[in-house]
Amino acid sequence: MKSKSNEKKKMKIAFICTGNTCRSPMAQFILIKKLKDAGVEGVLVRSFGLRAKAGPLSDNAVAALKRLNVPFTKNFRSKLPPKNLADYDAVICMERYHKLAITPLYPNAFTLGELCDFGEVDDPYGCGLEAYIKTAKLFDDCFDDLVKEIRRALKERIE
Repeated sequence: MKSKSNEKKKMKIAFICTGNTCRSPMAQFILIKKLKDAGVEGVLVRSFGLRAKAGPLSDNAVAALKRLNVPFTKNFRSKLPPKNLADYDAVICMERYHKLAITPLYPNAFTLGELCDFGEVDDPYGCGLEAYIKTAKLFDDCFDDLVKEIRRALKERIE
């Protein structure tokens, strides 16, 4: 049985996009893989959509994740959970308007572009496979530094 002190040390990260069919789930699964590959434990990574409905990831998101050899779960879409969003240590939005929409619920949200020093993450929905692969590679490149920051933050929690 886990102690309450160990529970408190677990970090929670949420990715937010519009429909939770492409960007935020690809970010979720890529970050999970990078954390696992780096041997970082104690992090829960989830994704949510402002307007998500039940259903699978888009076919192109699946193909992009497969291309990068990233494990995933196809059927899981989640609508933004307003009641427990404050439980997350980091809420990372794909676009500025996502951040503005959730700021009343979580004032410390930020965009991925703010974290990784680039603009917004364009929505590949309705575009061809290459747009999805480009988005997935953007996450893959950006998340190396994010994993280092997560590792540092986890160490601070332990000390």
